[in-house]
Amino acid sequence: MSYAARSTIWIILYLLFILAPLFILLAGPTPPARDFWTEFSAALGYAGLSMMGLQFGLTARFRYVTEPWGEDVIYHFHRKISLIAVALVIAHPLILFAVRPELLALLNSFTAPWRARFAAISTYSLIAIVVMALWRVKLRISYETWHISHIVLAVVAVTAGLAHMVGWGVYLVDPWKRALWLALTLFWIALLLHVRIVKPLFMLRRPYRVAELRQERGDTFTLAMDPVGHAGFRFRPGQFGWLTVRNSPFRITGHPFSFSSSAEAQGGRVEMSIRKLGDFTSGINPSASASTSTAPTAPSPSAIRPTCMC
Repeated sequence: MSYAARSTIWIILYLLFILAPLFILLAGPTPPARDFWTEFSAALGYAGLSMMGLQFGLTARFRYVTEPWGEDVIYHFHRKISLIAVALVIAHPLILFAVRPELLALLNSFTAPWRARFAAISTYSLIAIVVMALWRVKLRISYETWHISHIVLAVVAVTAGLAHMVGWGVYLVDPWKRALWLALTLFWIALLLHVRIVKPLFMLRRPYRVAELRQERGDTFTLAMDPVGHAGFRFRPGQFGWLTVRNSPFRITGHPFSFSSSAEAQGGRVEMSIRKLGDFTSGINPSASASTSTAPTAPSPSAIRPTCMC
């Protein structure tokens, strides 16, 4: 199948997962109609929640999803669509407050019902995600701290959003509609488990050993790695891999580096040329006085996964 056809199919599926729940909620018996702005606000909330849940899929690095565009484009889309999802979720209560000022009392977490508290938790978590993502450098937050916080806040935001939705349950009276959202929730959980458990288990069976560490020019070094107990993998020029060094592949944070070795190299060896730019690269960078070619280091398993960057 051509890349254009695959891209079109994935775009249609993405829109289907966002819009289908809205239309299904309107099927069958529906609650008494409310004013336009209240219903519009509810639709924004449902759409925003669907988009938030699908974010777990965008970062799952499924090859058949990322290959038509390249993973860098997918991550750029993930970042931009996150802002849209947050805007929809925040617009949901703002519209309600504008048309029904009495609902402002729900902002008092001491007296508000739990369903409103869950809405506040979800909204505040999303705002924190945006602030940390846009101003991480200015706030001097390390990449590892940001990554862990990003994942935790995302899970909290989606979980609290689901609890808020179930708490109100205006459109979830019918059992089959509740089953729909339960299925979507299980799908989102499966995506998260795939990224954090299934993939690391696969990488655990295919470790690499650091064979050589070479000092290059311009505060750059080359990390050469050999496969341990397997034949390695083939990659294409321009691809990059996610690297964890001296850590279990279950570690949340991996670091992306381009492959600098030849894609036609034999024996499964891969090399990455890394420049000293941050905490992680500084931690594995050889000292300035090191020779241009160092002896092999102690065994150091590394989890590497090639992904396309077009």
